[in-house]
Amino acid sequence: MAGLLVLTGLFPAPVLTVSFVLVGELAPAGTVTEAFAWLVTLMTSGMALGSAAVGLVLEHGGPSRAAGCGVVGLTVSALMLLAGQSRLAADRQADAPASAVSTA
Repeated sequence: MAGLLVLTGLFPAPVLTVSFVLVGELAPAGTVTEAFAWLVTLMTSGMALGSAAVGLVLEHGGPSRAAGCGVVGLTVSALMLLAGQSRLAADRQADAPASAVSTA
């Protein structure tokens, strides 16, 4: 059990770090504070809604279905990251100076 707790504790710090760095880099000048406020609001809202949803599933479907909610959450998160990654790459390429863009 302790090993599982360590394993689940490995990921939040890097995810939060990357999230805050991306928001800091992508927010337009003068809106960084608002962007961070939205990030924290959405993260805490997501945790609250996710906890409530898993609680309902646990109460009505049992532990195995509640654990399945974690798999669904990971799948949705991975799909969102993949979709966002291509958009970030396109945005960064558009922002690159003309001399840095390869014409090969």
